[in-house]
Amino acid sequence: MKIHFKKCQNTQSKWTCNESKIKWNQKLDIYDSNKEKVKLESLATLVQYMSDKFELLNFTVSKILNKMKQIREQNKILYVKNEKLSTEAQILHLKINDLDHTTLDKAVEIISIPISSNEDGKTIVEEISHKLNIKCDVKKAYQLSTHQNTGIKLIAWLTIMETSKERIIRNKQEK
Repeated sequence: MKIHFKKCQNTQSKWTCNESKIKWNQKLDIYDSNKEKVKLESLATLVQYMSDKFELLNFTVSKILNKMKQIREQNKILYVKNEKLSTEAQILHLKINDLDHTTLDKAVEIISIPISSNEDGKTIVEEISHKLNIKCDVKKAYQLSTHQNTGIKLIAWLTIMETSKERIIRNKQEK
């Protein structure tokens, strides 16, 4: 049973129940055992309802806490894996840099060579070294196309036959 109140005029003493029209500021000496029994039963059902809701809330909160605990554990595992992968990536990056530097000691990179079909990279490098008066033996040569398609990039591994001192002396003698 819902009781609706309305305020009559502007004073607080005029509060009345809309259904029974009883004025609340008057004392009543009416006692009805049936109504009390109904009120107690409805109160018991309300308490039971609230108890069920609190149990459901408790169950839901415990599920959420367990899920959060699992997520934290997974997060810790992923964090450790991420740290390992980061260190491995740094190590690989250093290895690549080392390989690049060692390759630069033994290899020559020639860029912006015009694109031509049916030409071998080894012959191109031999021609360039001949025109520069450098005696060398070309072990390997690879042609790579550049991103801008402006030319070819040649990477060649050389064995230089003469030392830099010999080259300087020879160049001075030719002049």
